[in-house]
Amino acid sequence: MLLAGFSLLLFLAPWLPPAAKPPVARVDLENCNGCERCVDDCPYGAVMMQPRSDSSSYAQEAVVDPSLCVSCGICVGACPTATPFRQATALSPGIDLPDLSTAMLRAEVEAAGAILSGSDRVMIFTCTGSAPMRELADASTALVAVRCMAHLPPSFLDYILSRELADGVFLAGCQGSDCEYRLGAEWTRQRIGRQRDPHLRQRIDRRRIALAWGGKPVHALAAFRRQISSLPGAAMELMPHGGNLRRLSRLPLQAIFYGLFAVAASVFAAWPVFELLQPGQAVISLTFSHAGQRLKECRRLDQAELDKLPPNMRKPMDCQRERRPVELVFRLDGEILYQASLPPSGVWEDGESTVYARFPVNSGDHQLFIGMNDSGRETGFDYQHQAVISLAPEQNVVVEFDHERQTFVVR
Repeated sequence: MLLAGFSLLLFLAPWLPPAAKPPVARVDLENCNGCERCVDDCPYGAVMMQPRSDSSSYAQEAVVDPSLCVSCGICVGACPTATPFRQATALSPGIDLPDLSTAMLRAEVEAAGAILSGSDRVMIFTCTGSAPMRELADASTALVAVRCMAHLPPSFLDYILSRELADGVFLAGCQGSDCEYRLGAEWTRQRIGRQRDPHLRQRIDRRRIALAWGGKPVHALAAFRRQISSLPGAAMELMPHGGNLRRLSRLPLQAIFYGLFAVAASVFAAWPVFELLQPGQAVISLTFSHAGQRLKECRRLDQAELDKLPPNMRKPMDCQRERRPVELVFRLDGEILYQASLPPSGVWEDGESTVYARFPVNSGDHQLFIGMNDSGRETGFDYQHQAVISLAPEQNVVVEFDHERQTFVVR
């Protein structure tokens, strides 16, 4: 009954009513200058640029495709006009989410900052895919929800820290370390790292911002509190007098360790000396791939045998896939340098046998011989080549097999 019910549910799934979809992003032409940042950052290609439809002097305007927009808010985080510092006019950026506008987000941030107390106040931003964090809220910790972490413009972090609404900002991303809205996590890292517009302003201490994707948020938050409590500012007043002197006393010791590390790195960068070849030596490289003959010859099927097979499997020739190993002998001046049975590659042992071997030898004239057997014969070779080669010091000679001419070549 359980399996039947689940199967029925899967059968009816295409006809079930879809979940309620949040309102799509909305463009405000009075504040849109056609900068195209929302187009560049939208992971779903839901925003595009079109010729201006109003009397503005700007050439283009952003247009949202409702069928592609998932209301993630990443375009809002990319808009340079979505800044909470705007006070003279209404906070209406060039593109915004109707149900979670930038003005609503600023009001929520200000309300959360007003009730924080303590010496290490932290404002936590959560997104749709964040782990539950309600138990972390207390007098010194506030929670603010956004649709996606890239929905939050970097100017909001500047606003929170410069207005002293909190001592640190904790960005709690999706649990699986992979953004629910594709590129939201990556765009957030690049914006906070000042690698992507709009980026975090230089005046903000990056150490007062934590990016926590996956893992256990309780442990990450505790470590972040310890970090911001040690930073210069109000929290430094809790340190005993002389803390700065102890920090300064570490500088000479750090300089000594850095110097020793630089000396060690310089020594091991030049010693011991590695030499690929000894003086007066050359190299002979044996490298090629060759397929051995089939274990059994192909057999032609008669009409009676073909009639017994399904129509889609009727082939006039029946060929076994497996191939023989390739036997190889390589001699230099009568001395065997390499001798091996090379198995065929592939799951069905029907691929080529491959060899790569490298032999450092003394320079000068040498008698070279190479023989190969791919038919399984017990004596003699199917292919062989012998020649006298003259090697100069540090010369690299390559022995290959030319499949077109069916012979060995020395290059």
